Amino acid sequence: MIKGNMKRFMAGLLCGVLLCMNTGIEQAVYAAPAAETAEEQESVKPEKQKSAKPEEQKSAEPAEQDPAEADDTEETGGKEDSASDEKIKEEPAENPGSGEAEDMSDNKEEENLQDLADTASEDIKGDFTVDQNGVLTAYTGSDTEIAIPDTVTEIGKEVFSGRTGLKNVTLPDGLKKIGDSAFKDCSALEHISIPDSVTSIGHGAFYNCSGLKGDLVIPDSVTEVKNYAFYGCSGFGGKLTLSENMTTVSPDTFNGCTGFTGTLEIPDNVVSIQSRAFYGWNKISAIEMGEHLTNIFSNTNSGYCAFENCTSVETITFTGTKVPVVNRSVEAPDSNVSCIETLFGSSIFPNLSTIFVPAGSYGDYALAYGDSLQDKTRIKTVEEAGAEGLVIEDHVLVAYTGDNEEVTVPADVKKIGNHAFLNNGTVKKVTLPEGLTEIGNSAFRGCTALKNVNLPDEVTSIGDYAFYNCSSLAGSPALPEDPDGSVGTFILPKSLASLGSYAFYNCSSLNGRLEIPAGVGEIKEHTFEGCSGLSGELVLPEGLTSIGEYAFYNCKGFTGSLRIPDSVEKAGQCAFSGCSGFNGTLTLSGKMETVAYETFEDCTGFMGTLTIPDSIKTLDRGAFDNCRKITKIVFGTGVTNICSSYSSGRTFGDCSGVETVTFLGLAVPVISSSVSATSSHKDYISDLFGSSCLLSLKTVYVPAGCYEAYSSAYGACLQAKTKIRETGAGDFIVKDDVLIAYMGDKTDVSIPENITEIGENAFLNDTGIESVVFPTGLTTIGRYAFCGCTGLKSITLPDSVNSIGEYAFFNCSSLSGGLYIPAGVGEIKAHTFEGCSGLSGELTLPEGLTSIGEYAFNNCKGFTGSLRIPDSVASIGSYAFQNCSGFNGTLTLSEKMETVAYETF
Repeated sequence: MIKGNMKRFMAGLLCGVLLCMNTGIEQAVYAAPAAETAEEQESVKPEKQKSAKPEEQKSAEPAEQDPAEADDTEETGGKEDSASDEKIKEEPAENPGSGEAEDMSDNKEEENLQDLADTASEDIKGDFTVDQNGVLTAYTGSDTEIAIPDTVTEIGKEVFSGRTGLKNVTLPDGLKKIGDSAFKDCSALEHISIPDSVTSIGHGAFYNCSGLKGDLVIPDSVTEVKNYAFYGCSGFGGKLTLSENMTTVSPDTFNGCTGFTGTLEIPDNVVSIQSRAFYGWNKISAIEMGEHLTNIFSNTNSGYCAFENCTSVETITFTGTKVPVVNRSVEAPDSNVSCIETLFGSSIFPNLSTIFVPAGSYGDYALAYGDSLQDKTRIKTVEEAGAEGLVIEDHVLVAYTGDNEEVTVPADVKKIGNHAFLNNGTVKKVTLPEGLTEIGNSAFRGCTALKNVNLPDEVTSIGDYAFYNCSSLAGSPALPEDPDGSVGTFILPKSLASLGSYAFYNCSSLNGRLEIPAGVGEIKEHTFEGCSGLSGELVLPEGLTSIGEYAFYNCKGFTGSLRIPDSVEKAGQCAFSGCSGFNGTLTLSGKMETVAYETFEDCTGFMGTLTIPDSIKTLDRGAFDNCRKITKIVFGTGVTNICSSYSSGRTFGDCSGVETVTFLGLAVPVISSSVSATSSHKDYISDLFGSSCLLSLKTVYVPAGCYEAYSSAYGACLQAKTKIRETGAGDFIVKDDVLIAYMGDKTDVSIPENITEIGENAFLNDTGIESVVFPTGLTTIGRYAFCGCTGLKSITLPDSVNSIGEYAFFNCSSLSGGLYIPAGVGEIKAHTFEGCSGLSGELTLPEGLTSIGEYAFNNCKGFTGSLRIPDSVASIGSYAFQNCSGFNGTLTLSEKMETVAYETF
């Protein structure tokens, strides 16, 4: 449209001139010879520039125009221009007169009109190509210093991109827009002054112009500066002044502008600062945020924050009463705690000491940011605190912004507000008034120099993080004449009813015994974690219902016994982990149902008997790991699951002092790696009762009538020295003529004549017996019956025996003499006599024997003479006679065997 109108205007102007000439104004000027006229015309025609690429001209849309609208306009404009040209050609200006001279004049006028129309669409100003809209579309020169023509209102896309020799550019006063990548990679460019007519600076406009120096002023006429506009302009060494009319600092706009110094001022109209906008500004010392700022981009991981690596910033001033949202999305309605921690963390602002906020806004900013700041960063108000640095509203001490070492809180104050002394690293003593009832969340958080603060008896509530990391806090300054001798110790108020999480976290200088007041119903998570200086007893009140996770973690100075009141229903994971100083007994609550993960881990001093109450059903991983001085464990009737895992936490790992374990429950507890498991796993049973956990375990006591069940579940997984005994039983436990177990201590044992079967595990790991006399009617010897009886020297199997179970005499290494297998035995099962290395003389196998299991006689290296495998034997398992090195006669194999298995002999 603009192009067509221009042509019509030029045509009308020319027609007016011609009309004047025909009415008497020195027509001779226009009657020049044809050659001369042609020369003049040639000088008027524009030269077509090869460097003006079509796509560059198309991309140079008018300032403040949507790209989509620009494309539509270009298409429409092209059609209008063509129609206008045709109209100008078809309707030449009418001039009075006639004849040949007039005809010639008319023809020349038409040519001149066409030339001027063409010139209207593109103009050449030396090395500059400018389109009809004033857009500079190309530059063909090579000068190091240039002045862009005054007619240019817009510098098109990439016009000067990559011109590394360009040092200085003068921009025209009427310039409105600097296009995308206009001066990209002009690394030698030293100076740029942006006229106050400019409204838009495009994407990557001055990308990597690392030679730019001095200050940079974005004039107030500018309303947008797009992504990467000044990315990598590291040469700036002064101050950045932003436009008062900008509303957004786009992603990476000033990323890598590492030379700017002093204070960065964000104008009041800016509402959003986006990712990496000021990345790497490591020389600025202060930032002032504008009044209307609502969003600051941050991420849970460093590398994307708006102010990434601004390592020299010491102060940040917020001027708006509304706290800006800090999140990974600039459109998020609420802040993300992790994003706040990253923004104000050591990788972004490692030297940030103070955040200044408007008068009346301390509480809002402290609530939003306070718990996420570095320990050394304080929040202060601007011109609000009184002479003593105290901000008091409605009997609440909102903030202390001073730097005194001693502070006395006025008598009319009833509450210490949230974050009131947050991260004050100078205050050493605070005197609180009588009548104070509440200490708010994070009230003294991070006051690392604070040594003394009195807690009045009227205080009923101490909030979350109230004294968090007050590592110098040594206790209440009790009067020297105090009769209870509590001078220098830490005393909680008698009226205290609420004690917050992390309230005294890492107050490592607290000392003396600790008594929790009777009104406290809950000790929350991490409340006293890291209070390693506390010594003496820990007294928990009746009425306490729960103890949070890590509540007393690493309070290694406590001594004496610990009693968990019966009112306590739950103690969280690691609640007492690392409390290595306790040196008495541990009494658990009768209402607890679970001992949680690592609750008493590394409580290395507990002694005597540990009784698990009947109410407890589950013992989680690592619950009593490294409680090495406990000598006896009694499991109540309710225990159903013992979770023990060598990879993720042993329930009784390294409880090396335990010699006896007593189970009171009729049901055998499940031992596995999960508290929800429904069946035991032998690997975890072996681990629990093995040398890495209950190293000294000698005896496992089980209820009357339960030997068989416990033995079946655990027997094969016990250490060789560990025996299972049934409470109240005599030497023999017999059921239906089956010997279930031997409970005696004799070395020579005669099994009663009525016994026809020796049950599974009956003499398992009984290293004290040396000889056994079997009854004449014995028919069966069960699995593991004499397994691990390393002291057993001789046996004579009755002819009545027809079945011997696997592992029955496994590792009976002291057995001597020859071995006769009764004729009724049809099968010798796997591992039955494995490791009976003391057997000597001949091995006699009966006719009728059909199979010999794998490892059946493995490592029986004392056998001598010949070995004859009866012809009735059809199979022999792998390794059955491996390492039987004493045989010194012949070997005769069965004629029924089809295969000699892997390493049989």
